[in-house]
Amino acid sequence: MHVSKRPSSPRSEKKAPKRDSGPSPFDFLNAINETKRDLLAEGVPDLAYNAFMVNRGLSYFLDTVLDASEMDRMAHIPRHAAFRYLLHSVTRRRRFSKWARAGKSIDIDAISDFYKYGRRGSAEALRILSADQVAELRRLTGRE
Repeated sequence: MHVSKRPSSPRSEKKAPKRDSGPSPFDFLNAINETKRDLLAEGVPDLAYNAFMVNRGLSYFLDTVLDASEMDRMAHIPRHAAFRYLLHSVTRRRRFSKWARAGKSIDIDAISDFYKYGRRGSAEALRILSADQVAELRRLTGRE
């Protein structure tokens, strides 16, 4: 008897392509905060530096929030200059924090389940639906 594999969902068939663009933003954060290695001088392309993510990572700490804010304000300067500014202006220290995430909403989850919308579409639908309609959707989906 042959047991066949359960058919996979379309979502599982789509695999994210492997990223070969170099170090992640967390590698740059680690270099700025702890190791003080100039990754761009080591041959890492400038395009690998994601200023938005690095500035977001630095904005969680009182001693680096002003540097991150300044780099946000100076978004027009070259990437290598922004990285080197942060590399030399931020003092060496271990900085770890949980990154903020979008909160869970029972209403958005109920709309997503019922209408098969994504989170963004469900948030837009929530603005249109009345409170009674949302309560009915929560009741129908069992999310009361």
